[in-house]
Order: sequence, then structure tokens, then C-alpha cells
Amino acid sequence: MKFITSLIVAFIVCVSNVFATAQTPDYVIYEGEKYDLFTNPLDSFFEKNPDKKPESHSSGNWRGYIATFAVTNNTLVLKSIETEVYTNDTYSTVSIKEKVFANTDDQPINWFTGVLTLPQGEQVNYVHMGYGSTYENYILLEVKNGELKKVRNLDSKEYELFRNRQYEAFKKTKIYKDTVKKELGGSVTDRDERFMRSFFSGTYTSILLDE
Repeated sequence: MKFITSLIVAFIVCVSNVFATAQTPDYVIYEGEKYDLFTNPLDSFFEKNPDKKPESHSSGNWRGYIATFAVTNNTLVLKSIETEVYTNDTYSTVSIKEKVFANTDDQPINWFTGVLTLPQGEQVNYVHMGYGSTYENYILLEVKNGELKKVRNLDSKEYELFRNRQYEAFKKTKIYKDTVKKELGGSVTDRDERFMRSFFSGTYTSILLDE
């Protein structure tokens, strides 16, 4: 949380392009096809296990890793985690899955409850920040405790309505309220709101609402 809010403050004060970089996504294999994943199911795991989280070496990957998941028999599993390491003046990609989970088998992600966002088709609007860009179509996978419960297919207009509802729900969360209170002095300008709407896109779109 401190890392996220410090980035927000730095952006608002400095309007730095470094902190506004579009992010490299995780990936998910669904029905035999590999998709970009605009959700990060490992976030909550690394919040509870910060000693296992790799360092970030790129403004285009604040997480410090790229994870690949799969939906197998209606269960969300982790296939791999890779990160960049710097040795001999060169960056290279290495697997860290065994280091994080002490095994190389598919790891069930049974702690995750939320919506996985899979963009499809052409990009219709580019936003140079987080997962703020929009696409022609989306597949939404609703997951509870690692089990796939519902699949929704949306076009870009339907997804925008979905994202609006999700952001309104996010504004009621502790992350949003703490950011406004502790980092923004208790008030939010239109610019602040636009920034948070893009910056936290991968967070609030994953909130599982009762509909």
C-alpha cells in the first residue's frame, strides 16, 4: 500500500511519465488460448508474504514479475512466475516459481476471489498507465476461492459500464479511502480521480460484486 500511494503522490506532484507507464500484464490460458490478464491474482499473496516478492527493475512492470495462470477443470492454477535479474551488465529472465512456492507443479490459487479480465481484439483506446487501455471485447471470469463460477462476454461499451460500476464500488474500499485521506489530504481533484481510475484499474475491476 505504501508503495502504491507513494507512486500516486509522485505522479501528482511531478507528473512523471516514469510512474505513468502502461504495465506488462500477467497471462492466463483459458480454453486452450493464451490471453493477456488485466488482473494480478498474486497481489494478495505477496502482500502477506513480502519477503518472497521479487524486486522491480522496470517502470513497465511495477510487480517485478510476470505470472502465467491457467483455468484447468474450472480451477485457477499458477503455471509459472518469471522475473528479471541483472548479472554481468545484462538483464535475463529466470523462473522463481520453485523459490516462491517450493514446488514446480501447478499451484492452485485457492485464495483468489474476484474477476479476471481478459481483453480481446483490437485496442480502441490507449492509456499510458497501468491497465487503463480499452479493447474491442472482453472475457470476464468470475472466480470464488480459485474456482471458476461464471463467464461473461462484453463488448467495449458494455465493459465501460462494468468498469464504472466497479470503480464506484472501489471508492467504498479502504485502499481508496486511505489514499484520499493519507496521501491526498482528504480531497480529490478531477486529475486525481482520473489518475486513480487508470492506476487502480487492475484492482477495482477484480472486485466480485453480487449482481
